Amino acid sequence: MAKSVFLISASVELQELIHGTVKSIASDSWRIDDKTVMVIPEVTKIVGNPKVGDTVDVRGRYDLKNKPVALTITKSPPPVSH
Repeated sequence: MAKSVFLISASVELQELIHGTVKSIASDSWRIDDKTVMVIPEVTKIVGNPKVGDTVDVRGRYDLKNKPVALTITKSPPPVSH
């Protein structure tokens, strides 16, 4: 039996969950590339004002039910044409 437990770190490393096109936006979830539905909590930081049709990079984590939870959604810059 342990007499005490020390928490070394409560942070969860952010992961690059997905890079893709926004297909739909709801109040609590976004669909990316027709297959991934991201849970969007109130604390999600959205950068660049992405809309349906835009390409985004989503970073976050997976919850205990293995659902992807977005912590940041960043609109990707348009591709550079030569």
